[in-house]
Amino acid sequence: LYSFIIIPIFFFTAPLLSKLFDVIQPVRDVIIIYVRLAVLGIGFFGVLNISSALLNAVRKPIIATLLFLFEMFGLYIPSAFIFSKMFGTQGVFYGLIIAYVISGIISYIVTTKIINKNLA
Repeated sequence: LYSFIIIPIFFFTAPLLSKLFDVIQPVRDVIIIYVRLAVLGIGFFGVLNISSALLNAVRKPIIATLLFLFEMFGLYIPSAFIFSKMFGTQGVFYGLIIAYVISGIISYIVTTKIINKNLA
């Protein structure tokens, strides 16, 4: 429910937010693109953060660290590189969304399995 409220707010206020950071139009255009795209995947990044906290709480910090490393080096950097070649600067943000979504889903699955195993 929260996402259905926040996403449109950020989408429509992105031009206003961009004016807070810089007055040069090309920079503002990049900020607008970033705000509009990154907000789509930020919830999945939140899942990764919460999963990391849970894994640390059940004494599995190595797994939590590996999930973050996988998100950055296994997903984000390669996808940002590939999509930047295809779509320019906007492709970097597409890579970010893809990395957030995939890592959020994987971290949810991994954390659920570990928590269920610990509860059994």
